[in-house]
Amino acid sequence: MHQLLITVEDNRMLRALRQTLSAMDGVIVETLRPKKRMSSYERSVEDLKAGRIKGFESSEDLFKDLGL
Repeated sequence: MHQLLITVEDNRMLRALRQTLSAMDGVIVETLRPKKRMSSYERSVEDLKAGRIKGFESSEDLFKDLGL
């Protein structure tokens, strides 16, 4: 199976293009939607779940960890 990616800048012609391609035998039209952008809160929760968060008892512990 071969695939062809077409980027359409003018949304007004998108419907007609989709109908034309769908009318062809052996052509499947799929719409790819951009991945939803995560909010900073969602990224923070993901970091927490992945174990990328460090906690420190005091600022001195933080500076020791940083080598300062």
